Amino acid sequence: MGDFSGGSGTLYSPFLIANKSDFETMFLDEYRTQGYYFKQTANIDFESVFWEPTGHYYDAFTGDYDGNNKIISNLTTNYGLFPTLNSGSVIRVTVQNGILTDIGENNIFGFIAPQCTNSHIAGCNVSGSGSKSYSGAGAAYGGVGGVCGGATNSLVEYNISDVTLSAVTVAGIVGTATNSMIRANYSKGTITASCIGGGIVGGVLSSQIIDCFSECNIQGGQSYSFIGGKGGIAGYLNTAYNYHDYPPAPITRCFSTGDIIETGGSYDETCAGVVGGVNRVGDYDFVATLQSVSNCVALNETIYSSDYAAGIVSAVKTIPETSVPDPITMGTYQRSDMLLTGSGGVSGAAVESSVYNGISFWRDTLGFDFTTVWDWDLVTSLPKLLPYSYVAPIPPIPEETNIEYYSGIYPMDKPTVFTGRHGVLSNWKGE
Repeated sequence: MGDFSGGSGTLYSPFLIANKSDFETMFLDEYRTQGYYFKQTANIDFESVFWEPTGHYYDAFTGDYDGNNKIISNLTTNYGLFPTLNSGSVIRVTVQNGILTDIGENNIFGFIAPQCTNSHIAGCNVSGSGSKSYSGAGAAYGGVGGVCGGATNSLVEYNISDVTLSAVTVAGIVGTATNSMIRANYSKGTITASCIGGGIVGGVLSSQIIDCFSECNIQGGQSYSFIGGKGGIAGYLNTAYNYHDYPPAPITRCFSTGDIIETGGSYDETCAGVVGGVNRVGDYDFVATLQSVSNCVALNETIYSSDYAAGIVSAVKTIPETSVPDPITMGTYQRSDMLLTGSGGVSGAAVESSVYNGISFWRDTLGFDFTTVWDWDLVTSLPKLLPYSYVAPIPPIPEETNIEYYSGIYPMDKPTVFTGRHGVLSNWKGE
């Protein structure tokens, strides 16, 4: 096939993407949905182009794309660099100076992809800005994310975002996560949400958030009556579906530092340093299992709400109004000099800067892994994530070999299993 700058589309000889023409060709039907491998070999500038990838929301990208740490610059799009991913993989892509355009009645967007299902996004670095003003039916259940709008049964790890985004549901990394693992991501910038806003994830349904750090400032009012929240890590936990299909999923070893500010709205606002709001919607026979928040730290200087605010987890709402306990919180801390306005929810133990500016607090008290996940930042005297570790495939490893990945992440007592050539997250429940 001579439609690219080289390669044959296999694991060991991927199609080479050296320019915009190569990139556009990748989304033709004969390539986009056939599970080919691609590798970017040069920086690509999308200046003066409105990018709308073929296949958005319809025929998903099923291939394996390695951005090779090359740059995609000046991307202007209403969806993302890729269409929906389904059993696909995107790694080591850098999107620089991206622009989200507010066109059409849709409420899902990510600079890498608007939606990923059974997929893997890792080692990507995005920067950009924009907004989605759509607030029609179902707007709160979509998602705008710096990396991915919505993630379902997927693994999103070791990504970095520096974004200024505004939408109904919006976050620094993933807008909405369902039954997914969101691991070792870092975000900074400004998130403005009219309903759900999170530094890492906006809306969370039975998804693990592990080893993440956000410096995002989060702001906005509340335009919806029964769901919502602004949180330094997660905006809103909806545990409605835990009781049927999914186990409770932990948020652990995460911390945030940005300010979280309510700016007015029609309904009660909930703000917190880790989780902004929790909602349990279910019947009386199936009360949702508990979501745990453990070994997390809120280092936010200011958290403000005229209604509900807390250092770790803000108010819990239930529909119907049954008697259910707050989420389990274990080993959670908040800075002792936090300026907290509002009440209700779960606070952490007070911790002084003289303590949290020392590595022993994070390593010995909280269990942060400073060998394979975290590094110590000598400038900020806080943890920082190690970069994504990429290992190039070496023949003759079979393409379809199953790989068992022993994560050792609480509460799993069995290995996470990644199957197929893309290393897709297929079963994290330990069943």
